[in-house]
Amino acid sequence: MVQKTRSIVLLIVGIIAIGLSIKCFTIDDLDYETSSMYGGDAFTGIQNAAAITSKNVKELAGIVQFGFGSVLLVMGLTLVGLGLTIPVGTQESTSVSTPEVLEEAPVAETPVESPAVEQDKAEA
Repeated sequence: MVQKTRSIVLLIVGIIAIGLSIKCFTIDDLDYETSSMYGGDAFTGIQNAAAITSKNVKELAGIVQFGFGSVLLVMGLTLVGLGLTIPVGTQESTSVSTPEVLEEAPVAETPVESPAVEQDKAEA
């Protein structure tokens, strides 16, 4: 049950991410101000500075759109792939396997002495 729910959620989120990436790639209504000439020097300088700034902002917005669109697309495809690879219709096995118990070797009741100790006892 948990795997089926997880699979459905991953598929839905992946499809939403792919849709948002398509939306991000198709935004093209950004515009920028053009340069123009006025009679006074101050107004012309301010207008041209604003025009350059707006053009730079438009170019930056295009870069950001491509970056976010790419991340959303890759994330969406990954989530859809994960959602499809999780088995939807399989049942989890409820049988529990019991581990085999290893037999322990019997422990000797008499202490084992080293050959050097036995040789000292023999000499005494």
